[in-house]
Amino acid sequence: MILGILIGLIVGLVLFGGAGFAIARVTDRPIDAGPAPSASASASLYERSQLALSRTKVTGNLIAFSETWLPYVSGCSRDGDPNGPKLNSGEVSRVACERGAVRVTFVEYRSISDRDKMRTRVLGQNVDARALAPGVANPTEGREEPRGYYIEYAYKTSSETSNRVYVGIWWDSINDPVAGYILTSWEEGLDSHWEPLRDLWKNPR
Repeated sequence: MILGILIGLIVGLVLFGGAGFAIARVTDRPIDAGPAPSASASASLYERSQLALSRTKVTGNLIAFSETWLPYVSGCSRDGDPNGPKLNSGEVSRVACERGAVRVTFVEYRSISDRDKMRTRVLGQNVDARALAPGVANPTEGREEPRGYYIEYAYKTSSETSNRVYVGIWWDSINDPVAGYILTSWEEGLDSHWEPLRDLWKNPR
């Protein structure tokens, strides 16, 4: 089971799923995504240690973008590390970390245009999620800098070792060509409920 979950996560990291990418007009009422994640002002010694370790993996615009997550994730690796994540087209930096059963990824793109191309693909997977993971929220666009889009999405893997639905939350920045997303199994990771993943996004700790 664990092997299947890991394979599905890897497929998602590389391909962002194989379902349709058409953007549809949706009429469901969007949820209030709430404020962007924030770090605690009183981090523990362990959290300060994790922050120091995780910071060694992020560079450029990702430093500020990922800062609120870094004390609470572990096992971070970046492109170029042995067994680290691979860069996709249009990317200049990719960092992958773990938060329990959730994969946390931060990506810097060559340009905002390159980032927005991937966002369009994720918007298509938000449409797919209405059948794959009921209860998915409409995408929301931040109206106050630096917050950009918030998108919930889903895709399904089909192979000899994995036939699962994976769900995630994407968010990005208005000002910089960066994005982050958290990803896990719909059933094994969340018991088929969106609320735990939304809560983690709002409160990484």
